[in-house]
Amino acid sequence: MRYLTPLAALMLILTAAVATAQPAGSPNPPPSDEIVLRMVSERWVESTDATVRVAIAAAFQASDSSDVRGRALAALDAMAPQANWTITSFDQSEDSSGLERWNILAEARIAENALGGMRDRATKASEPGLKLTLAGIEFTPTLAEREAATAAVRREIYGRVTQEIAALNETFKDRSFTVSRVNFVPETSYAAQPRMALMKESDGAMAVSAKLVVNAEVVIRARPLAVE
Repeated sequence: MRYLTPLAALMLILTAAVATAQPAGSPNPPPSDEIVLRMVSERWVESTDATVRVAIAAAFQASDSSDVRGRALAALDAMAPQANWTITSFDQSEDSSGLERWNILAEARIAENALGGMRDRATKASEPGLKLTLAGIEFTPTLAEREAATAAVRREIYGRVTQEIAALNETFKDRSFTVSRVNFVPETSYAAQPRMALMKESDGAMAVSAKLVVNAEVVIRARPLAVE
């Protein structure tokens, strides 16, 4: 894991203690001392599989078009038997010759080590009236992978906050510092970066990692000074 140098722009807003005692029942309590920390942490989120997208062009006589969806899925299974294919688009039209035509888009997450020769496999899985074309291979982390990385980075920031509070309480023994709030703003940002090239094996696909950046504003508050 890499860390950005904390912007721990330690803004110690030490509000001066009230010089005179406040009357009992005063609506304004003694002011608290606050420390505002700005922390930034980052890590690379890598994925072990890719989203493979396939375009299917189908053309059949009306009498032969009763199960186009099933035939398309069978061809996709022949192309990548272990994949769980999802059809994301299914459009039908009729041309001037009376043929019924379908434009179908499908996608699946496929392991990196199973991507070899995907373009050739699409060609081999095609049949008369049903043409498969590799539309793209995209290496991006899944939502679950991103959320797991975000949770891990937040735990790391919480650990650093705990260390800051321990250091403050050790230094200022007459005060009791506690965390007031932790705001993640903005919560996350991602930037895709190349991880490794798979030009031959995966028809030009390039695996990437996503850089997760988490920014946190931490407010630590001390117990108000006693009013004499």
